[in-house]
Amino acid sequence: MEFPISERFSFQPELLYSGQGFTMLTRNQDNIFDTDENVEFQLAYLQLPLMAKFYLIEGLFIEAGPQFGYKLSEKVDSQPLDAGGETEVNRDDSYIRDFDTSLALGAGYKFNSGFFVSGRYTYGLTNIYKDNTVFENVDANNAVWQFGLGFSF
Repeated sequence: MEFPISERFSFQPELLYSGQGFTMLTRNQDNIFDTDENVEFQLAYLQLPLMAKFYLIEGLFIEAGPQFGYKLSEKVDSQPLDAGGETEVNRDDSYIRDFDTSLALGAGYKFNSGFFVSGRYTYGLTNIYKDNTVFENVDANNAVWQFGLGFSF
C-alpha cells in the first residue's frame, strides 16, 4: 500500500513472505550434524518493510527504509541434492534468531497503466545467530536481492 505524502514522496508499508537460506559445508567434529557434506538451511520469514519512496521523475522511483522480519520456520536439509534429508527445526533448538532487522534499498518504474517493476537489495543489520550457541562468534547477516512485477489499483 502506498500513501502519498507529496507529489514526489510516498510512504509504503508492505507485508511479505520471504524464503531465504544458506548452504554450509560442515565438518562433524562437534557432532552437530549427521554429515560431513553440505547442509542447506531453509528459512521462511514474514517481513515488514517500511519504505520511503521518492519519485525522481514521473514513474521512476527510488526507495529506502528499515525492514523487520519474523522467522516463521526453519528447516535443515542434510541431503540438498537428493530427496529426503529435510528436517524441521524446533524453535527452542534453533541457533538462528527469531527476529531480523534489515535495511532495504531499491528502485523501480511505475507505468501509467498501474503496472510496475522493481528491484531491491536488503541487508541484515543483526547477526542471525543466537548468543550462547556454537555459532555465537560467527558473524552472519541476511542479504537478499528481490525483484518484482506488480499492479497498483
